[in-house]
Amino acid sequence: LQKYVEKLSALDNPTKEDFEAALKQVAEEAECGAGRIIHPVRLATSGVGIGPGVYDLLFILGKDEVIARINEALKVIPDIKAKFSQ
Repeated sequence: LQKYVEKLSALDNPTKEDFEAALKQVAEEAECGAGRIIHPVRLATSGVGIGPGVYDLLFILGKDEVIARINEALKVIPDIKAKFSQ
């Protein structure tokens, strides 16, 4: 998620296609399928695991809101992991 935030931060007025290209680039750099990133991004930005197309969602929310929501999710992930690993 942090790498995706870094990619988005470098974009000016990203389009739906820019959100998709950035995510695919992060997936390629991490040597994983885009699905391994799409689902956490959707959950971090919408709070649910299903919904409209993720790139449509990201475009509607806009870069700043997407980054803010992912950063907020990154703050709580360690707490969630700690609760479930006990």
